[in-house]
Amino acid sequence: MSNELTHNTGQFDEVIHIIDNARSRAMKAVNAELIQMYWSVGAYLSELQNVTPCRRHSQRLQFSYNPQKRLDKIF
Repeated sequence: MSNELTHNTGQFDEVIHIIDNARSRAMKAVNAELIQMYWSVGAYLSELQNVTPCRRHSQRLQFSYNPQKRLDKIF
């Protein structure tokens, strides 16, 4: 039995290579989409801050995000 296992150790190297390559491409695609999302959110907030008048010149809009509140709506 052990002789059979050691003889076939390289049998699935190509399968592992295919899986690793696909996983790497998937991670790169997800990262690219996340970067685009963060860029879009930042551009939106920047534009919102430039358009929205403030009481004082030095006052900035304050944004708060509560992920739990959003999760409660989903579940």
